[in-house]
Amino acid sequence: MNFRGAIFAVAALDIGFCSVSVEAAPGKKDELQVDWAIPADAFAPGKGEAKPGGLTFSFSLVPARMLVANEPVKSGDGKALLPKSAQLYLMVGSRLLACSQDQFAAGFVGSSNRVCVLDSDGNGRFDAYFLRSRGRSFMTGDQMWFAMNDSMPTRAMSLKDFAFVDGDPLAASQRPKIDWHLVANDKGQVSSVMRIEDKHSFGSLCPWHAPAKEALPDELKVPCGAGDFIVHAWNLTKPRAEQRVELLAPNRTVKVRFDVDPRLMGARLMSGMYFE
Repeated sequence: MNFRGAIFAVAALDIGFCSVSVEAAPGKKDELQVDWAIPADAFAPGKGEAKPGGLTFSFSLVPARMLVANEPVKSGDGKALLPKSAQLYLMVGSRLLACSQDQFAAGFVGSSNRVCVLDSDGNGRFDAYFLRSRGRSFMTGDQMWFAMNDSMPTRAMSLKDFAFVDGDPLAASQRPKIDWHLVANDKGQVSSVMRIEDKHSFGSLCPWHAPAKEALPDELKVPCGAGDFIVHAWNLTKPRAEQRVELLAPNRTVKVRFDVDPRLMGARLMSGMYFE
């Protein structure tokens, strides 16, 4: 779907959070990041943890599509890239492209790097590969492994054809964990904060123009996260212990996109997160 949902922004190295316009431009490096999705049942009734004045959902992302190698993956000259049963996560972009996320034992190129396989001529078969690092840096470690934003290489190397099958995305070994906190405040607003891998916080306000305090509504329903996600809050004029928040969400898969901006000396700034 073309709708770009609510946009969450975060300061470098998880220092505070701020909100940005829902009309902000999406990231420009979409072609080299995992096609992450939130499972369709993540927001089913009963999945959220209700608290006075708030609601929290905890879930792990899944690749929109995951491939499993039925045989070792090798380069055109026979170099061992990935072992049999290696998982390859579908990437965002206009071409067929998938990348490994696991680290493997010594003897495989993928032991210290991601291996990305691609269909370079559009015939539906993987025929080339390139490497990308796990994203380590002295400032961020592996904290941003899930946001694999980068530019496509100008040249890829030859790849031997290999057999693969579609795997169950829920069985993916690398799944970033997200806690989504929705909290009402005394200004007739609902704040939305997502904490990823217990490291990065993305914050925004669910779209709402707060009225004057004397005109504060006791109940509101506003879109949040994506166009068909509605936050319902009530008892807003009552004490915090009586305030309630719920999420009215469709039973569908939600795509997630990240923005990461490169900085000096290998550092990277997590600058945005998007629902689609």
